[in-house]
Amino acid sequence: MAGKMHGSISTSPVTDEVQEIVQSLKDRIEEESKRKVEFLHALLHCSQVVAGMNYFVKVVFVAGNAAECIHIRVFKPVAGEKPSLVKFETNKKVSDEITSFG
Repeated sequence: MAGKMHGSISTSPVTDEVQEIVQSLKDRIEEESKRKVEFLHALLHCSQVVAGMNYFVKVVFVAGNAAECIHIRVFKPVAGEKPSLVKFETNKKVSDEITSFG
């Protein structure tokens, strides 16, 4: 189900590309969360065209016996550079709406 995010940007189901981007950031997510991540799954995302692409992604991860929901902001440059984790928000619920941040 698509919804609105910050005006004209709407949420979309996760594509293989977005899931691959999230997986590629596993080490950074572990660093930011200070936890060993055993499983990452992107649920929804929004994208925003800038000088590259901003992705705002709702992610569920499992660390130990606990599952957590986080929102991440990822920047993917236009020219071949790797995506980078820009910002990380914790204490999110699966039902929380994705909004643009940071």
